[in-house]
Amino acid sequence: MSQKRRKQKGQSSDTARNRFIFKKSLAITIFSLFMILILSAGGLAVKVMADVTKSMDRMYQEVSIIDMRNSSIEVDDPVEKERPKQPKKEESAVTKEDLVSNAKPMAMLLIGTDTGDFGRTAVNGLSDTLIYVVLNPGKQRMSILSIPRDSYVEIYGTGTWTKINAAYSYGGAELCINTVQQLLQLPVDAYAVVNFKGFQNVIDAVGGVTVENSFTFSWDGFTFPEGTVTLNGEEALAFCRMRKNDPEGDFGRSRRQRDVIVAVAKKATTLAGALNYQELLDAVSGNVLTNVDMSMAMDMISRYSPCLNNVINHDTLVGYGFSNNGWYYQLDEANLAQVRQELREELELD
Repeated sequence: MSQKRRKQKGQSSDTARNRFIFKKSLAITIFSLFMILILSAGGLAVKVMADVTKSMDRMYQEVSIIDMRNSSIEVDDPVEKERPKQPKKEESAVTKEDLVSNAKPMAMLLIGTDTGDFGRTAVNGLSDTLIYVVLNPGKQRMSILSIPRDSYVEIYGTGTWTKINAAYSYGGAELCINTVQQLLQLPVDAYAVVNFKGFQNVIDAVGGVTVENSFTFSWDGFTFPEGTVTLNGEEALAFCRMRKNDPEGDFGRSRRQRDVIVAVAKKATTLAGALNYQELLDAVSGNVLTNVDMSMAMDMISRYSPCLNNVINHDTLVGYGFSNNGWYYQLDEANLAQVRQELREELELD
């Protein structure tokens, strides 16, 4: 940003920032890493490939989830229950690797937790950020949906109704993914989960990001004027956190978060971003888990990277707040059904 900003110093301020660090870093981390892979695959350096492969191996973690593409799950939805369920033959089962190798639309769930590191157990964290992403290489576009963290849902297989962000604390990525699949009635082909440590380092590693700000506001000691703003890691954190002073509330915050995600992914495709690849790898190391291995990542680069040039932002799901021994967000069924259908069409599902 062109003007100087003054930031409040102090231990309490630092503690608050560390506690609430923006969880959208998982999307930034994964897509930035994929963009780095594009350039390294083009022959930037053998060492780049070796370093990236080592990091990808460390991040890889497969999970056992309900296969929504080749089976179905029971939900409390009268319309869905009336539809005949035709089980698919085993030989027709479609894997995420099949989707990528054939350049078919696929879905990723990006999960941001409030855990400090992956040495902790899943019960220590909540999935405070959930982003459902559809990559459609045929149409060369990417659809992004932010799921409100306080959405009142049934946690898959438990019979418990509570905030959706509790699913991760109950059963890690596996239960979180199944709960989202149950909510959206759509498959999750790949996932990425990240804790809060890497966000500022990722932004700084790509040299900051430039986005458009729709109105002037201040947060965490920073002032963000209306118009074009350039943000370093610490500034981006404050820019993405603010909700209370946004006239659109969580809708506006989600939009700013998505803008930062796309900006950092595009920034990583530049030569300057590639030259800082080691700093990026350091930022994600130990902070990211995904079921995308090196081979699949390389295939995704060649087939899905054009999707970043055409991003469709779905506003966060519509609903209303209510209190019941806590505050919850009740999703509007008509809006939820509409969003399901739009994403289903992007996935080109029958």
